[in-house]
Amino acid sequence: MSPAAQKLYAFALARYFDAVRLVKRRPVVLFFRDGGIGDILCTLPAAAALADRHRNSYKIYCTHPAFISLPSMLGQFDRVLGIKSNDLVAAAARRHTVYRFRYPDEEPGASSKHYLADEFSTAFGLAAGLPWPKLDTGPRSERVDALFANDGGRSTVCIHTGPTWAVREWPREYWADLVGRLQGSLGCRVLHIGASRHFREGERKEPPVQGAEDCRDIYSLMETMQIVARCRLLIGIDSGMIHAAVASGLPVVGVFGPTSAALRLPQRENAIGLAADVPCLGCHHRHPRLHWQSGCPHDIRCMKELKVGRVFEKSAQFLAG
Repeated sequence: MSPAAQKLYAFALARYFDAVRLVKRRPVVLFFRDGGIGDILCTLPAAAALADRHRNSYKIYCTHPAFISLPSMLGQFDRVLGIKSNDLVAAAARRHTVYRFRYPDEEPGASSKHYLADEFSTAFGLAAGLPWPKLDTGPRSERVDALFANDGGRSTVCIHTGPTWAVREWPREYWADLVGRLQGSLGCRVLHIGASRHFREGERKEPPVQGAEDCRDIYSLMETMQIVARCRLLIGIDSGMIHAAVASGLPVVGVFGPTSAALRLPQRENAIGLAADVPCLGCHHRHPRLHWQSGCPHDIRCMKELKVGRVFEKSAQFLAG
C-alpha cells in the first residue's frame, strides 16, 4: 500500500474499533504485535496477565494475517484480527486502551538486555518470569495421530532449520550430520518441521535434511504445534518453533549466533542455547549491527564454527534424562 493508503486504512480500522465500543457497550482494549511466530508467542504471558486486568472489556488482538491462530490459543480475546500497518493502526486507535508489544532491539539506538517474553512483560509494569499460559492448539489432529502411530517406540526429535535470515541458519551439512548421529547412536526418529516460507523473506523451498522425515508444508501451524508438543526434544535455530517448544514445556536445544540465547530462551534447565566462541557473537544486539541479515563481514563464522558434536552431546543429555 502507498503511504496515503496506509493512513486511510489505519483511520478506517480505528473507526471500526470506535463502532465496536458503541455496539458492545464495553471499553475496547487492543493488543498489537506484528512479527513472526516467536515474537507473537512471546507476547502471550504478558497478554494473558493484561487481559485479566480488563475482564469486562472487549479485547482484540491485532497481528499478522498469517498468524491469527496464535493469539487465539490463549482463549482470552473476544476477537483476533489479521491486519496490516500495525504501528499506524495502533497510533490511530489511541482513544482506546492500547498495548503495543515492542522490544528494545526494535527501537533506534537501543538493545535488548533480557529474555524476550520478559521484555514484553516489564514494558507494561508486569513482573519478569511470568508463567506460560496453557495454550489450546485445537482438536487433536488425526493426521498428527497417524504420524506418531508409526514411531515404533523410538524417541522422536523434531528439528527446525529455517528458512530465516541467512545469518541465523546453521549449515545444511551440519544438520545432516546431526540427524545421522541421532539415528545411528541413539536410535531416534527425526522429524523435519516448518514451512518453505518466511513471513518477511517470502517463499524459499529447500531440500529436506538427509535422513529426517520431511514434515514441512504438510501440516497446519496448529498441527505443527501439536507435533512439537508430542516430541521428546526440539533442536532448532532462533525461530518461532523454538518458542513453540518453550511454550509447551518441551526440552529445547537452540543453535545461536548473531542473536543471543540469553535474550531468546528462558532461564530453565530444559532450554539451552549453544553458540561458537567468536568475538562478534550476538552482534544483532549491538549498534551498529555487523550483519545485514543475508550476510556479515565475517562470513557468518558464529554459525559455521558451532560444531555438530556439541549440539549432539547436549541433545543426548536431554534424551537420556
